[in-house]
Amino acid sequence: MARGGGLLMFVDADDWIDKHLVESARALIGHDHIGGVTTAGFATDFRTLRTAKLPDPRIFAGGFHQLCGTSTVAQLRPGHRDPLRRDPHRVLHEHYRWIELARDFGVPLVQLPSRNTYLINTSENHSETQGPFADWRREFTRAVNAFGAPLTSEMAASFGLELDRIRAASEAFRD
Repeated sequence: MARGGGLLMFVDADDWIDKHLVESARALIGHDHIGGVTTAGFATDFRTLRTAKLPDPRIFAGGFHQLCGTSTVAQLRPGHRDPLRRDPHRVLHEHYRWIELARDFGVPLVQLPSRNTYLINTSENHSETQGPFADWRREFTRAVNAFGAPLTSEMAASFGLELDRIRAASEAFRD
């Protein structure tokens, strides 16, 4: 706890994290907060390497946290008597409801300025091809490609990545 600051974030295989997220979370999540949420970010199609800022009403009007599981950072206090303070993930559960539930519980939550990206078209998320959201996911992917822009070296660097290596991985994935 002392070395990690008591912060916990679950990171999905289909997401890239802003390389300043930890710094931002440590600076902004104070003792009274239960954690933080990223409400803006990007969606990036791994096959086409097109990326779009979110929220965007043409693509997804909701907050980034309503779409991407890698959007919440909890402040853990293992010995606290209040379960919400002990582990916000256990009480608030789903990432897409954190803001509303924190408001309902009357607990402070920080909006983090970091922007992560939700990587789509990777086969990591089975709802892309199966289940009740498959049609919506196909429309979402089409919208990202229609309204997005090519992934740039600068954007890749914001996640600690190199565009040439991403391109090579994308090409190998498509083959």
